[in-house]
Amino acid sequence: MLSREEILAIYVAGPEAVVDLVERLLAQQAEVGATGRNQVFAWPPLRPIVIEHLVWQACYPQCQSVTTGQFPPEVTQTVQHLPGRQVLGYGAGVKSVAVYLQEYTCPNCEAGAGQQIPSERSQELFQDVLDLSLSEGALANARETCARRLEPVETAIKQVVTQATVVNFDETGGRSAGRTNWLHVAGTPGLTYFAVHAQHGQRAMNAIGILPAFHGTAVPNGLHAYMPYAGAHILCTAHLLRDLTAAAEMNRQRRPQQMSDRLLVIKVAVEQARAAGQTQLSRRRRKVFLQRYAHLIRQNLRSNPPLRPRIRGRGRQYQGPRRNMFLRLIKQRSAVLAFMHDFQGPFDNNLAERDLRMIRVRQRITGGFRSWRGAEIVCIIRGYNSTLRKQAENVLAMIGEAINNAKERNRPWKST
Repeated sequence: MLSREEILAIYVAGPEAVVDLVERLLAQQAEVGATGRNQVFAWPPLRPIVIEHLVWQACYPQCQSVTTGQFPPEVTQTVQHLPGRQVLGYGAGVKSVAVYLQEYTCPNCEAGAGQQIPSERSQELFQDVLDLSLSEGALANARETCARRLEPVETAIKQVVTQATVVNFDETGGRSAGRTNWLHVAGTPGLTYFAVHAQHGQRAMNAIGILPAFHGTAVPNGLHAYMPYAGAHILCTAHLLRDLTAAAEMNRQRRPQQMSDRLLVIKVAVEQARAAGQTQLSRRRRKVFLQRYAHLIRQNLRSNPPLRPRIRGRGRQYQGPRRNMFLRLIKQRSAVLAFMHDFQGPFDNNLAERDLRMIRVRQRITGGFRSWRGAEIVCIIRGYNSTLRKQAENVLAMIGEAINNAKERNRPWKST
């Protein structure tokens, strides 16, 4: 039996001393056996493998015709070892990781979440972890290949979004090809569709093609260009709350804040009724809310009169931004309070804003896209990634299947 000091000395000496101890015990014919068992998850050394593809020829003896096989579409070149560098053809696994590192973002996470790794850092990661020397062109080609394979999927997502019951819409400006363009999003809890256009008004919405054919409930921000389209509309109440808070703080008025509080009271009432299993508020309660809503608007209009009188009866009278906001609350009352009447409609447009948030983060980091095609690639891949994440799919595996052109598996047909 070893003393405590001997055990401590062996421990300090390192693994070689332990091996020597075991050998001495075995030489003395001592009984040695395992006295415990623990496990850890280990990652084996990652090394790339080379898969060789052979093309065979077959000659038919009857007709003497020769048939030659074909390489898979992604196999386009031979591995060449050149002095100081390698020219490689990369498989779907390498390409899918490259796309995942550069383009994956989490739509439900806080701003900045997700990879969005720059090209140079991606190259370093491939070199350090996988011992692969990818060029920046190889990374760009992987993204181009993925986007091209996903174009039919993008069309399918667009069709399903167009037929959805409730869709959130939003847009944001960004630089691409040296000028300001607009990124548009149409999203549901299960699908995301992005599009880029040179404008952000009705001309862009008609060109994208969702709103002209959409007959469900649209949930836009406060942009007036959404309102002429058919179907019901639910204005984003979160935008209104921000505007009301700004009016109360900048002008030291109480009544805009009272209007904001009233909207939040209605929101709480709707949530409580929905939790109780109701499909709508009682008629009496809706009447009380509508009366209080109209009363607060009248008070705010009295507190914010027109800023300038109309000159000689020509043109419209200048109302000022605060009065215009309350006039809009009268004109668009049904859209502002639609969440009170239709429990299926959301209170805000945060779903679309979350979808756009990661692209805005990228825009702030990079400053824009070098080309129009670069913006299209980001829209296609990130719309697909966002859809997969909303449907709890494995994003990396599905990107690999898309690059492999597995058409029967990479289409997200789950319910929206």
